[in-house]
Amino acid sequence: MELLCAERVSPESGDSVRPPAGRAHRAAAPDPVLLRRRVLDNLLRTEERYAVTANYFGTVQAEVTPHMRRLVAEWMLEVCEDQGCQEEVFPLAISYLDRFLSTCAVSKSQVQLLGTACLLLASKLREPGSRALPAELLVFYTANSITLTDLCVEQIV
Repeated sequence: MELLCAERVSPESGDSVRPPAGRAHRAAAPDPVLLRRRVLDNLLRTEERYAVTANYFGTVQAEVTPHMRRLVAEWMLEVCEDQGCQEEVFPLAISYLDRFLSTCAVSKSQVQLLGTACLLLASKLREPGSRALPAELLVFYTANSITLTDLCVEQIV
């Protein structure tokens, strides 16, 4: 995942950082607990546990095939293109999809629901302001093959 930073160093003020034009600078106070080595070690262990395995189709997934994943991925890309999503939304949604598929068995009837939930979460995280894809619109894009209630429950899982 690529981290982007919009802050710029102001040459006239030495090493201080100034926010982008039109934005107030809000910096969190340094937390010494978060700077400890133990926290980084825990984060790295968590990352390893949720890393995508090389061949989850042969190990974790009994019903879902690479072809099904490709179809859902192509559908997710079409939705992103139709809605003019930020370019980071689709790769993040695919990352969520692969991470989930590599750890939890999913029935083939739930693959599109999972892809839709991943798309919803990625758009909430990456779309600026309140431009996230509406859940109702995503249900429409599935040709109502999922319900709004199912989508809301799935995004929590």
